Amino acid sequence: MPQQKFKTVLFICTVNHYRSRFSECFFNALAKERGLPWRATSRGFKTWMWDGHEPISEFTAYRLIAMGIPFARDRFPIQLSETDLENADLVVAVKDGEHRAMMEEQFPAWTDCIEYWHVDDLDCVPPEETPADCQFFGFKAKAERLTEDRIPQGNRSPVVRRTVSDLAGGLSLGHVVHRITLW
Repeated sequence: MPQQKFKTVLFICTVNHYRSRFSECFFNALAKERGLPWRATSRGFKTWMWDGHEPISEFTAYRLIAMGIPFARDRFPIQLSETDLENADLVVAVKDGEHRAMMEEQFPAWTDCIEYWHVDDLDCVPPEETPADCQFFGFKAKAERLTEDRIPQGNRSPVVRRTVSDLAGGLSLGHVVHRITLW
């Protein structure tokens, strides 16, 4: 039986430690749950800023564990390359206000060829909201919307177990990311 060819969505954030990693893992769980022929990967504009930290944000790891979504604990941030952009079918930078300038600086020909979301980093979370509940819900809403609106639906099989959507409390990736930021 021939192996299915998947299309790729590439999530980009500053360091590839928090927002883009959550988006990647959440999107992959959602695509698998919905039977979509898409898979996500993620990269960072400035992975050198990560130096000295854990391979993945503790907030991202906590939220993924709470949602029952598998992830590679030992995968370190990966620097964005032109090849990554060329190989992706869809590219999403998670915060327009931060990442458009980085894209312009590093890959100017791609600046207007990608999609930009508005998902804040932890330093922008209001004091009354916890990081684990704020950005992740925004990412979740956006990723769910992406799978519903932009990506053609594949054959879906009935799901008997609790779904990723159920575990997220009915919030979409956009709401998850906006409320906790992924992706």
